[in-house]
Amino acid sequence: MRRQRFPYHEWEDYQVGMYNPVGVGRVEDARGLLGRASELEGHMRVAVQAPAHITRAAWWQLSETERAAANRAADRVIREYQGDAETLFDL
Repeated sequence: MRRQRFPYHEWEDYQVGMYNPVGVGRVEDARGLLGRASELEGHMRVAVQAPAHITRAAWWQLSETERAAANRAADRVIREYQGDAETLFDL
Protein backbone atom coordinates (compact mmCIF):
# COMPACT_ATOMS: atom_id res chain seq x y z
CA MET A 1 0.00 0.00 0.00
CA ARG A 2 1.31 3.42 -0.92
CA ARG A 3 1.21 6.15 1.73
CA GLN A 4 -0.73 9.26 0.80
CA ARG A 5 0.03 12.63 2.31
CA PHE A 6 -2.33 15.54 2.63
CA PRO A 7 -1.63 19.09 3.82
CA TYR A 8 -2.84 19.53 7.41
CA HIS A 9 -5.23 22.32 6.40
CA GLU A 10 -7.18 19.75 4.34
CA TRP A 11 -7.69 17.45 7.33
CA GLU A 12 -11.29 17.32 8.54
CA ASP A 13 -10.08 17.48 12.16
CA TYR A 14 -8.13 20.66 11.45
CA GLN A 15 -11.06 22.26 9.62
CA VAL A 16 -13.40 21.78 12.60
CA GLY A 17 -10.90 23.28 15.05
CA MET A 18 -9.50 20.17 16.72
CA TYR A 19 -5.98 21.59 16.73
CA ASN A 20 -6.88 25.08 17.94
CA PRO A 21 -5.13 26.16 21.15
CA VAL A 22 -7.08 25.30 24.30
CA GLY A 23 -7.81 28.36 26.40
CA VAL A 24 -7.89 27.77 30.16
CA GLY A 25 -11.19 29.62 30.48
CA ARG A 26 -12.80 27.43 27.84
CA VAL A 27 -11.66 24.24 29.58
CA GLU A 28 -13.02 25.54 32.89
CA ASP A 29 -16.35 26.37 31.19
CA ALA A 30 -16.55 22.88 29.69
CA ARG A 31 -15.63 21.28 33.01
CA GLY A 32 -18.35 23.26 34.75
CA LEU A 33 -20.95 22.13 32.24
CA LEU A 34 -19.84 18.49 32.26
CA GLY A 35 -19.98 18.52 36.06
CA ARG A 36 -23.68 19.48 36.14
CA ALA A 37 -25.37 16.48 34.51
CA SER A 38 -28.93 17.86 34.48
CA GLU A 39 -27.83 21.10 32.85
CA LEU A 40 -25.53 19.19 30.51
CA GLU A 41 -28.42 17.06 29.31
CA GLY A 42 -30.45 20.14 28.44
CA HIS A 43 -27.57 21.63 26.47
CA MET A 44 -26.97 18.36 24.70
CA ARG A 45 -30.55 18.38 23.52
CA VAL A 46 -30.02 21.68 21.70
CA ALA A 47 -26.69 20.49 20.29
CA VAL A 48 -24.34 22.94 21.93
CA GLN A 49 -20.96 21.85 20.62
CA ALA A 50 -17.48 22.51 21.86
CA PRO A 51 -14.46 21.36 19.89
CA ALA A 52 -13.61 17.80 20.91
CA HIS A 53 -10.16 18.70 22.25
CA ILE A 54 -11.68 21.14 24.76
CA THR A 55 -14.23 18.58 25.92
CA ARG A 56 -11.47 15.96 26.32
CA ALA A 57 -9.32 18.39 28.34
CA ALA A 58 -12.24 19.21 30.64
CA TRP A 59 -13.34 15.58 31.01
CA TRP A 60 -10.20 14.59 32.89
CA GLN A 61 -10.77 17.37 35.40
CA LEU A 62 -14.12 15.88 36.50
CA SER A 63 -14.49 13.59 39.50
CA GLU A 64 -15.56 9.99 38.93
CA THR A 65 -19.02 10.92 40.24
CA GLU A 66 -19.33 13.83 37.80
CA ARG A 67 -18.16 11.65 34.90
CA ALA A 68 -20.69 8.94 35.76
CA ALA A 69 -23.52 11.50 35.92
CA ALA A 70 -22.41 13.07 32.62
CA ASN A 71 -22.28 9.62 31.01
CA ARG A 72 -25.81 8.82 32.21
CA ALA A 73 -27.07 12.12 30.76
CA ALA A 74 -25.32 11.38 27.46
CA ASP A 75 -26.79 7.85 27.39
CA ARG A 76 -30.31 9.27 27.78
CA VAL A 77 -29.80 11.72 24.91
CA ILE A 78 -28.19 9.06 22.70
CA ARG A 79 -31.10 6.64 23.28
CA GLU A 80 -33.53 9.45 22.42
CA TYR A 81 -31.54 10.31 19.29
CA GLN A 82 -31.39 6.67 18.19
CA GLY A 83 -35.15 6.36 18.62
CA ASP A 84 -35.68 9.48 16.49
CA ALA A 85 -33.27 8.16 13.83
CA GLU A 86 -35.09 4.81 13.66
CA THR A 87 -38.38 6.65 13.18
CA LEU A 88 -36.86 8.64 10.31
CA PHE A 89 -35.70 5.49 8.55
CA ASP A 90 -39.12 3.85 8.97
CA LEU A 91 -40.77 6.54 6.81
